[in-house]
Amino acid sequence: MIELAEKKRFLNFIIQSVTLKARESYWILNYLINHEIMLNKVVFVEQALHTPRGLVIVDEFEEGPGIEMTKQGLSILDANAIFHEIRMNRKELLYIEIKFKDRFKKTEYLSILEKNEYEPIDEDLQLEILEELETFFTTEDRKFQLNDLEERIDLALEKGNEAEFIELSNRFKQLKKDFISN
Repeated sequence: MIELAEKKRFLNFIIQSVTLKARESYWILNYLINHEIMLNKVVFVEQALHTPRGLVIVDEFEEGPGIEMTKQGLSILDANAIFHEIRMNRKELLYIEIKFKDRFKKTEYLSILEKNEYEPIDEDLQLEILEELETFFTTEDRKFQLNDLEERIDLALEKGNEAEFIELSNRFKQLKKDFISN
């Protein structure tokens, strides 16, 4: 968790150093600075619009609206409605993303940035991981089956049960053949 003083320092840096696209953004940031109870509920993240209650503020160099909020999937673009929502729900967490030029080069920004637990995972990467897991578990299952058959073949030999030995050996050969071809 980021300290209150660090959050204030960052917001003052933004107000003094960054030209924000929407002037109402300055009002909201100043309001947060002056209301510590609310500022304690602020989490600075990337991809804030993917959170249950996220606010995105952008500078003049960024695309899109100057200020945007989402609450439970609903988008709010009106600055007055955003301000009202923040004031009325001061006990709820507010995830804020401030997009400005060269933000990843600024220690002020990097020092307050927290992990967004709601950030979506890259779908291609997620699919690749699932495929690797499926391959792993299939391989492990086949290894287990082969080991089980080997043990059962050994038991058939110890008992002198030729019919069971032949049946299990054929199943072992087929499983091994399927395992190698995949």
